[in-house]
Amino acid sequence: MISREDEIGRLMTKCISCGKCTPYCPSSAFGGLDPHELMVSGEGDPKDCFQCGTCSRICRRSDPFRVIRMMLADGPADHTSDSFLSGEGDTVIIPGCTVRERIPRLIDSTSEALSSLGYGCSVLDGHVCCLRPARYSIMTDLERRSAVAEELRPAEGRRKVTPCPECSEEYGSDVENILELLLESKDKLPKSGERMRVTVYTGCALSSRKKDIGNLVSSMGFEVAFVSTGCCGRDSGREEPMVERLRECDGSSYAITFCPRCTVNFEGRLPVLHITELISSLFRGTLSENAAYSCPHGGRGLAKDMTRW
Repeated sequence: MISREDEIGRLMTKCISCGKCTPYCPSSAFGGLDPHELMVSGEGDPKDCFQCGTCSRICRRSDPFRVIRMMLADGPADHTSDSFLSGEGDTVIIPGCTVRERIPRLIDSTSEALSSLGYGCSVLDGHVCCLRPARYSIMTDLERRSAVAEELRPAEGRRKVTPCPECSEEYGSDVENILELLLESKDKLPKSGERMRVTVYTGCALSSRKKDIGNLVSSMGFEVAFVSTGCCGRDSGREEPMVERLRECDGSSYAITFCPRCTVNFEGRLPVLHITELISSLFRGTLSENAAYSCPHGGRGLAKDMTRW
């Protein structure tokens, strides 16, 4: 079995030093880790990475995000799943770690939104993880596939969906992001009685779906002032990317997110709703018109997103 050090070396060798990852990296934009420099020379502190994974979405030759995660991994990974199915529906909701541990109300809003659209839902409960966290990066591909297959076994033969775009990205084709189900049910989506102005945040993992996401929210009767693909800073503690996101919402009644982690980080700072909360509240008729958010840092016209997205 190839060692962690050898795998890191192999991936770094595959880098052709094109530098395309750098202008898209939110950490590099604010003086943090430059993934290009790390891959070419090993310079930089992996702890400065925001863990958004954008570098590897841009790269067509290697996998800088995997290199960073492997550098951050400390000790052997231990993943034992105790997954079990709650409910009888053929559409299985896989919450993901962020939802389950930090914002569990999205399990209910996801189930309510999909049920209202005609999907019969159940939930994959227990300790279920897509294995994206750095500590699992040292698992071999075979170990990862085996672990994922075991935890998804209770949902075998059923359609699997998650409200977390990072989970759907990590699982691959086995687990869809909720965006796909919303798009296929676009004609059934509820409409807002008030044409409220909103700012929409795709989250890093869905940045390439900006057009689909903007059109989806517009189809529900909202005025989409701006669709942001910028990073919220995740759990980095850096304030600069968050200030950019706050400016983008200036003048909007709501911030609509497609990423649970963005939802968590915006709470207390923006009038935020995850897309599943927006849809479920529209079906219930409980969405109230909000006063326009006034950003203390100024409006979007004064802001310049430091990344290429």
